[in-house]
Amino acid sequence: MVRLWSFVAIATLLGLGLSVDAYACRTNPPPEQELARGYEAGAIKAIALVRVDTTHYASAASRDAHQWSAHGRVVRSLLGTDLPAEIEFGPGPCVGRRAPEPEPGDAWVVYLWIDHTGQYVSWLALTLDEAREFDPVLNGRL
Repeated sequence: MVRLWSFVAIATLLGLGLSVDAYACRTNPPPEQELARGYEAGAIKAIALVRVDTTHYASAASRDAHQWSAHGRVVRSLLGTDLPAEIEFGPGPCVGRRAPEPEPGDAWVVYLWIDHTGQYVSWLALTLDEAREFDPVLNGRL
């Protein structure tokens, strides 16, 4: 009987751990939905074309993601004014898709919101090709 309860307890813990990880990834929408949500909510206050300088992994790889962070220079403002010269961005811990990992020299489009301190903060980062595909606001600007 003790063996059965031990098995049930272990199976439950494993099941909870696996379902939490899987659920976390499913809750994040694909980039086109996240972009639409940002526009609809009025959260996107600026858009920057960024050239990646450096990248690094922010955490150890898991089954679902390998969280990275990138730092780059703003090449051009596509929307907004007074953008910072440099931006730190990443896809988040689990983006519901296999987010491409930037390489130094890559061009990315970073969507920015303004936090409670009045600073621009990354809302969403897309490759140049993704931004061209998913963002009609940028039609003809890239």
